[in-house]
Amino acid sequence: MTAMHFIDNGRVLAPAERSACLASAACLARAKREAEAGREEIVPNIPGIGTIHLLRPTDALALKRLPKTMAVIGAGPTGCELAALFASFGTRVLLLERGAAVLPRGDAEVSSLVGARLSGLGIEVATSAEVLEAINATGAVYGLKVLANGSVETHALEAVVLAAGRTGTGVPSTDVRVILMAPEVASVGLTAAEAKKKFGSALAGRCDLSVLPRAIAEGNAGGLVKIVAHAKTRKILGCQIVSSRAGEMIHEAALAMRLGATADRLAEHGGAPMT
Repeated sequence: MTAMHFIDNGRVLAPAERSACLASAACLARAKREAEAGREEIVPNIPGIGTIHLLRPTDALALKRLPKTMAVIGAGPTGCELAALFASFGTRVLLLERGAAVLPRGDAEVSSLVGARLSGLGIEVATSAEVLEAINATGAVYGLKVLANGSVETHALEAVVLAAGRTGTGVPSTDVRVILMAPEVASVGLTAAEAKKKFGSALAGRCDLSVLPRAIAEGNAGGLVKIVAHAKTRKILGCQIVSSRAGEMIHEAALAMRLGATADRLAEHGGAPMT
C-alpha cells in the first residue's frame, strides 16, 4: 500500500502532525454531518454550566490561541480526538467521562488501549466522573468541581469543551466509524459483547499486531484486530481495529459484511482463527 504524505509549506508532516490534521478535519466533518441531520449537542445538567463560555468541538478547533489548560467533557470518539489533538499541541488536558471507561459504547479491550494511550500523552483521564459544578472565576479562568475516585477536586481551566454527544439515534451499526488519533481506532458492526447479547452467542477472533513483522517494523506493535462472527452462519458481524492504518484496514471488514461473507472466507486472506 502506498504511504500517504501530508505536505505543509513544502514540509512533510510527521505522523503526530498528520494525526492532528486528520483529527481536526474529522471533527469538523462529523459536526457538519450531525448538524445537517438536525442533531444538537447534549448539554449536561450541571449547576453553573450556563455561566461559563462552553465550547463546542467546532469552537475548540477555531480557537485563535492555544489554551494552557482544557477540560473535555465526554470521552466518546469526538472527546478522545480533541483531547489527543490538544495534548499533542502542549495543552494540559483533563478528559472527563461519566462511564466506567473512555469510548464507553465500544469494545472493552479497545477502550482500555485507548485510555492507556491518552494517559501516555499526559492527559488526565477521569472515568466514572461527575461534574458537580461549573464556576465562572475571574481572569478568564473557569472552575470545574469534579467527583472522581471518591474525592472532590476543583480544577482551574482556561477552556471547557463539551463533547458529551448529540441528540438522535447515533451512527448505524453498519457504518464505518474511525477515531483519528495516534494510533487510529476503527470499527464497523457489532462488538463481541453486543453480538452475544443480540444472538446469545458469537465467535470472536483476535490478532495482536505485535506478532506481525510489518507492524513491528513500523512501530505499530501496540494495536490489535478483532473480528466478530455469527456462531452458526459464521457471517461477519463486526470488526474493531487499533492501528496507525485502522481507517484504511476497516473497509475490508465492512465490505465483507456488506457481501455477507463468512469468517472462513475472510480467513483465506490470512487472519486470526475464530473461537
